[in-house]
Amino acid sequence: MSRPLPVALMLALVAAAAARAVAAPAEGSHCAMQWIEPPPGAAATATSNVIFLNNCLGAGDCVLTPGMVNDSRTNVSTLAQAPTTLEPWKFTLPQWDALVACVREVYRPFQVEIVTIEPSNTTEYFEAMVAGRGAQLGQGAGTVGVAPFTCGVIPNAIAFSFANDYPNLDPVNAADLCWTVTHEIAHIFGLQHKFDARDPMTYLQPALPQKLFLNDDGPCGTSAARDCTMADDFEARGCPGPTTTNSYAKLAEVFDAQALPAPELTVTEPGDGAELARGFTVKAMASDDVRLRDVTLKLDGVAIGQPLRVPPFEWRTPRGLADGAHALELRATDYYGASTTVTLSVTTAQECTGAATGCGAGRLCLDGRCIVGPTEDGGLGRRCVGHDSCASGVCATSGEQRYCVEDCVVAADQCPDGFQCLAAGAGGVCWPEPTDDGGCSTADPRPAPLVLALLFAVAVLVPRRRRAARGPTP
Repeated sequence: MSRPLPVALMLALVAAAAARAVAAPAEGSHCAMQWIEPPPGAAATATSNVIFLNNCLGAGDCVLTPGMVNDSRTNVSTLAQAPTTLEPWKFTLPQWDALVACVREVYRPFQVEIVTIEPSNTTEYFEAMVAGRGAQLGQGAGTVGVAPFTCGVIPNAIAFSFANDYPNLDPVNAADLCWTVTHEIAHIFGLQHKFDARDPMTYLQPALPQKLFLNDDGPCGTSAARDCTMADDFEARGCPGPTTTNSYAKLAEVFDAQALPAPELTVTEPGDGAELARGFTVKAMASDDVRLRDVTLKLDGVAIGQPLRVPPFEWRTPRGLADGAHALELRATDYYGASTTVTLSVTTAQECTGAATGCGAGRLCLDGRCIVGPTEDGGLGRRCVGHDSCASGVCATSGEQRYCVEDCVVAADQCPDGFQCLAAGAGGVCWPEPTDDGGCSTADPRPAPLVLALLFAVAVLVPRRRRAARGPTP
């Protein structure tokens, strides 16, 4: 399969890249997928764990002969349409060393050996030629890599990454070339394209500085998600088996996985055994030697919020939590599925009772917990412009009126004096009752539940996609 040259560079470097004369592939450039029937000896596991990275600098290193089989030991390839020689690596040796280090890092979780000196032709090995141009192998403009593909391992296969089609190896292009090489190599082990921008087997532009094989089931696909057993415009056939793919699990099946350190995880708030008010906050610190996939929190076995991929790792627990003992479980998981779990127990109890505050100056009692009152900045009933201006973290609006609010149960009429519990979404919020003294009031003395709405900040992310090639893809 082949991978098309990226049309767009990483978002953070777009402006700088635009100033350079970097030739983009012509519109409509494509490549044809080269499916091969499973060769004799094809299997789920490999007969060698050696991958030879070849920069074609030695005499005769990349003289290719067409054939019906793929054989790294004799430079025979089903992708060669005629005898041809790839141009040698055109960049510097330090840049070559940096590329080799990147490929080794991406394949570090698996029991493979990445070498730069060609093994003896009496042994079996896989090969990645990283040099030359796509046209030298009959590939169309815009194709930076190609590999033979079947749904299993192709013994002694050669994958190609056309380094000399890159105008330079600035940081963006260097990262892209590493992505190409790791992507093409994986195809000869039977890995399909994955519709996940975090994984090397994707066509989607990176949201991360370096893609890593992700231990997470997900759909196949290049320009759109698809069932892995089905063909699409860019892959001539699907593969038998599950409808999803897991790049890490597939490679671990072929080569076995290395034992790598699990993430580090520390809960900074609360402490084990702490006595807390309802609606308490949980905070954690997490790190990994490679990259965190996510950090999650469960409260009494129920997930709180969504998995968090980047810090701060903070969660606010429900204010309607029943008083008593509760179990917290935090888990940090890395890209390769290794995880660390921390469990602790806490107890929640009422801070105050009834109408009596018992909470100190400027505070009110709401459903057994002390809250900031309207005499304090950000307190209940104070005017607000956004969530950050409220102590509760919630700013609500009805018509043109905006106030800091607190959660309440409509049927229980829990709000402090001067406030009414109005329906908002699936719950309720304490809203100032109308007054005649010029204080906090609503424009409508009876704001309808459907009028009252919480303000939500929405971040719109526009995904960047690698222009998909038609046909054999990397």
